[in-house]
This record gives sequence, structure tokens and C-alpha cells, in this order.
Amino acid sequence: MTFNTKKLNAIFSEKNIMYFIGFAAFCFYLLLAYSVPFDFFNHDLGGLNVKRGHMGYFWHIWENCSLPVFSIDPVTTESYYNPPLHYILGALWIRISLFFTDSVAKGFEWLQVLTSIYMGIALIFVYKILFLLKIKHKILCWSFICFHPMMFIMSSIINNDGLAFLMMTIVFYYGLKWFYNPTFKTMIKASIFIGLALMSKFGTVVILGVLACIFASRFLKDKEKRKSYIYQIIASALIVLPLGGWYYGYAYFKWNTPINYVQGLKDPKANLGAKYTLIERFTHNEYSDFYINLKKDRNMLALGIKTSLFDEQNYSNNKILNTIAGGMFYMSVFFFAIICFNMLSYFLYCPFSKFKTPNFVLNFTIFLLLSSFVYFNFWFPHPFTANFRYIPLFFICAICLWDKTIRDKRLLFYLPSGICFFSFVFYIVFFMDKLL
Repeated sequence: MTFNTKKLNAIFSEKNIMYFIGFAAFCFYLLLAYSVPFDFFNHDLGGLNVKRGHMGYFWHIWENCSLPVFSIDPVTTESYYNPPLHYILGALWIRISLFFTDSVAKGFEWLQVLTSIYMGIALIFVYKILFLLKIKHKILCWSFICFHPMMFIMSSIINNDGLAFLMMTIVFYYGLKWFYNPTFKTMIKASIFIGLALMSKFGTVVILGVLACIFASRFLKDKEKRKSYIYQIIASALIVLPLGGWYYGYAYFKWNTPINYVQGLKDPKANLGAKYTLIERFTHNEYSDFYINLKKDRNMLALGIKTSLFDEQNYSNNKILNTIAGGMFYMSVFFFAIICFNMLSYFLYCPFSKFKTPNFVLNFTIFLLLSSFVYFNFWFPHPFTANFRYIPLFFICAICLWDKTIRDKRLLFYLPSGICFFSFVFYIVFFMDKLL
């Protein structure tokens, strides 16, 4: 019997390895959803007996088969100002779940399975993005995204951030696809998902800036096709405005709800903008602790990195998890600093001719996401708004840029693979602690 190396190479091909990693990651997402309650990472979800918050939103649609905005002023009830797509899907999911259980509480708990599915579908489009951008070290970048703690967190929370991330990822994929091949069909697909993104969460509006960048790059590049591109944009607007804007328009005209409304601060003492200076919001040293402290923390960048890894959880009571968390945290700080430095260097020293390339799109997307994050934190200076759950697309762009710009091979491999490895081990230990 001869050893067939061709068959072995086919089995362990790059794509098959990526399929296996993606499937394993999705299984981990489901396992985490099974292991923790729906409010494990967040404090503002409400509950079955409290008709407010995200849970109240699901409950209202499930019980009344109607959107809250039709009968309740969104401003008066926590979380009801959010657009309804995720809550409609969630209410349908609960109805389906009740075919398999008599417990309404269990049906609501199973919403975590729905958000895990969101993450699984998002991975499919991340996979497509890696191939579209011709990433060299696909397995490294794929593993980084699949096992990044942010993906685990969003797979087990039941608010609308998971669906918002999914829709932004799909829009980003179709935007990049249009950049490489600007067809009318691709523009229509992107437009539909822009509308669905806006129906998931208003914060997804930032993706419009990314698409504007992509459009401008192609518009500058293809002088002879500019007229065609203008027609495509008009067609896109005719789809996006009604699909993505009807809810905001209805809430504004019926209840006078501002289009970009976010619930204000209930406790004036929690207003970081009133308590701390601009310099403190950026530079206050909060890197000695890996977890957020809603009463003391003020550095939005440190808060962002902490929440991207642990959200609002604190694992200091578990020595093993705490040790792993420390390594993961400091590597993530280093990774974030290098990405930001590269982005600034690109815009300062890159010639104008390079502003029509995929690297420009990736750098501009990172700049836009971080700018929106900073703007949001100054406009709504809560201690809990400095959360990277609002800009998870950052990590996809960051790892793609990492692959394209980092020349030092040791740095290229060791830092993202270290974060990925620490996250993998962290959740293995976490599952053993929870389930055994």
C-alpha cells in the first residue's frame, strides 16, 4: 500500500483547515451560549418579569405580534428606541423554540442560539473577505477572527449588537466586491443589506462612510464610468432610504423621537464628560487591571480594549483565567497600538495615488470606526458606552491590514496567534470550570 501524499495534501488543504477551524469556533459559540445565562456579559437586558430593555422588546412583539413603536413612545421605555429587525427575528425564534419546550423562560434563553447563528453566518462572509482581499496568511487571520473573545461575547448576548455586526460584515463584503468589480447587481445587494443593517441598529450608519470611501476610490479611478456609478448610487438610495429609514421616520413623526436618539444618562454622577477632562478620557492609566470598573474607569481606549476581551465580566476570582486574561489583555493593547500607528503613518506618508487601493479602504474603515467610537463616547459619556461591541468590524480590518503591512515575520505571526491561542485556552478552561 503506497502513501498517497496528494490525497493527504487535499485533506489538509488551506480551505479544509479553515472549514475545520470555523466549524470548531461555531461549536464553541454554541457551547458558550449553553454555558452562561443571557445576561452574563451585560447589565441592561431587562428580564421576563420586567417589561423593559431588550427582553421587554422581544416580549412585546412575541405577546402582541406588534412593534412597541406603534403604541408606546420609544423614549419612555428602555431600549424600545432601537430599530426592530433583531427583535422581530427574536420573537419568531421564541415561537419556534416553544415547539420544543413548554418553558417560556427557556424559549427566551434560547435566543443565545440565534445570536450564535448570527456569528456563524458572519464567519462565512469573513471567509469570503479574506479571499477577496487576497490575504496571504489566511489561516492565521481566520483563526484570529474565529477565536477572538469579541466573537464569543457577541455569540452569547441577546441584544442587537450581533445582528448589527453580521449586517455590517455582509455590507463590507459586498462593498469590497463592488470595489473590485463595480457591477449594478453587487450595488443592489449591498444596498439591501445596508437597509437591513439600519433596521438592526442605528450605529451601523457608520458603514455608509466606508461605502462612500469605496465609491470615491472607484469614482476617481474610472473616469469613463462615472456616469454609470452615479446611476448606481441613485438606485442604491432608492432602496436604502425606505428599507432602512421607515422606522426612524415613523418614530419621528408619531412620537417626535430624534433619528439618532440614544437613552440619556439617568444618573448625573455617571456622566464621565462632566467629571473628567478630555486628556483624562484618553490618557488615564487603567492598564494595570484587565477588567472594567464602571465606577472608576474613564479612559475610553482602555475600556474599549477591555470590553473587546471580557465585556463587563471580571474573572479575577479564578487564578488560571485571570493569568490567561492578563496575557491576552497586554498582547491586545500592543496589537491595537501597532494598528493605530500604522494607520496614522499610512495617512501621513502615503502618496495620493495609493488612495485608490484596498489598503486605503481598510485604513479608512479603521479610522472611521475609531472616530465614531470616540464621537459616541463624547456625545454619550456613559462608562458603559466605551464598548468595542459597537465597532467589531475593526478587528476584521485590523487583521487584514496586519497581514498586508507587517513585514517582521516574528511579529506578524506571534502577536495575533498569541491572542488567538490565549483566547482558545481561556475558553477551554472556562468551559471546564462551568460544565465539569
